[in-house]
Amino acid sequence: MLKLFQVFYSIFEKKPSVSRGRPTESFDKNYDTVFNTAYDYDAYLISYLLYLKICIVNREEKRKSTGDPIGFLVRQYGAFHIVRIAFSIFMKSDFKINLKEKKNSFIKEKDRLFSLINSDNALISLYKESSGLLRKCVADFKKNNKEAVLNYNILKNEELDKKINRELYKKFKTA
Repeated sequence: MLKLFQVFYSIFEKKPSVSRGRPTESFDKNYDTVFNTAYDYDAYLISYLLYLKICIVNREEKRKSTGDPIGFLVRQYGAFHIVRIAFSIFMKSDFKINLKEKKNSFIKEKDRLFSLINSDNALISLYKESSGLLRKCVADFKKNNKEAVLNYNILKNEELDKKINRELYKKFKTA
C-alpha cells in the first residue's frame, strides 16, 4: 500500500520528492487524500501499472548506463519523478485533476492511458522525454544550488518538485 500511495501521490498531488523522501510520514498525514472512495479505482490501477512499466524501461536504460552522474542519479532514484512527469506529458497538461469530479480529464483519457501502458514503443518514447526533462531539472537545480551534493537527496528536495512544475508549465504554455 505504501508503494501505491507513493506513486499516486507523485502523480496526482505532484509531489514525488515528498513520496521519495518521507514516505511513511507522508502516508500517515495524507492517507485520506489519496485513498478516497470517491475516486475512480482505475486511477490507482493506471498509476501503478504506469509506474511498473516505467521501472521496466528504467531497468533496461540502467544497463546502457554511461559515465553521466546526473543520468545515473535519475535512473537509479528518479522513478517517482519520471512517472509524475510522464503522466503530465501524456495528459498534455500539468493541471491538478479533481478526481472527485465525475467527468474529469483522467476519466476522459483513461482508455488512452491503458493503451499507452500496453504499447512498449510509446512508453519508451515517453520515458525518454520524461527522464530527459528530469535530467535537465536536476542539472539546473544543481547549477543554481552550488551547495547541493549530487546524490539521491536532491530527489528528496521539494524545490526540485517546484522546478519540475515550472518546466512543465513552460512546456505546455508553448505547446
